[in-house]
Amino acid sequence: MAVWGLGGALAMTALQGSGCDSLPDKHAVDAGDAGDAGDAEDAATDGALPDGSAHGDASHVTDATPPSDQSTPDTGNAGDARMATCGAPGAACCASSVCNAGATCAGNTCQTCGSAPGSYCCAGTACASGSVCYAGLCTACGSPGDPCCGANACGGGGCCVGGICASSGATCAFPDGGVCVSGACGSCGGAGLSCCPFGCSAGSVICSDAGVCENCGGGGAPCCSDGSCSSGFTCQGNRCR
Repeated sequence: MAVWGLGGALAMTALQGSGCDSLPDKHAVDAGDAGDAGDAEDAATDGALPDGSAHGDASHVTDATPPSDQSTPDTGNAGDARMATCGAPGAACCASSVCNAGATCAGNTCQTCGSAPGSYCCAGTACASGSVCYAGLCTACGSPGDPCCGANACGGGGCCVGGICASSGATCAFPDGGVCVSGACGSCGGAGLSCCPFGCSAGSVICSDAGVCENCGGGGAPCCSDGSCSSGFTCQGNRCR
């Protein structure tokens, strides 16, 4: 038995020396392979997306930036809208009390101006033909009892007395006033006559420094008392040019 045991031991030694120790042991576990298997399992269970791609795939990264708040009003556009609605007749006046052409600011609201009697005067004094600015409103002019029109004109040969038209044949309303005839109040107020106490009564004449009523409004002539000139001329330095 001792001889067999020794022979068996020798045989085992010979087998081990021949490289049989490199045969795989079915009970041994390769730690590296086990780690690879664990990584693969993790990828299959935790790292995979429904389409089979991994979380590391940049094409599946969700943008975490929240969407902008679409309910926030655009104050710039709102400002533009407010500007767009100001200035028109019936709308609020724009900054510095400015309104569109054909309107004027009154009570912080743009009102139609210069168009018809009863409307506000444009640019302070401008009104349509046949009316004049009187107390801030465009008023019919030229008829007896109405304000005098531009350049002191009154219809029907009437006289402009103190800014109000008197009918032809009426007594001019001032102390010792004469009868209105063709724009002159008796012996005063007409072109070439002496000035009346209130100035001149005929249309398109003005009281000169010499106290005589002279023509006004034409080219080279003095501007009329309301600063007006005939069509085609403007008042420059108290002369129509």
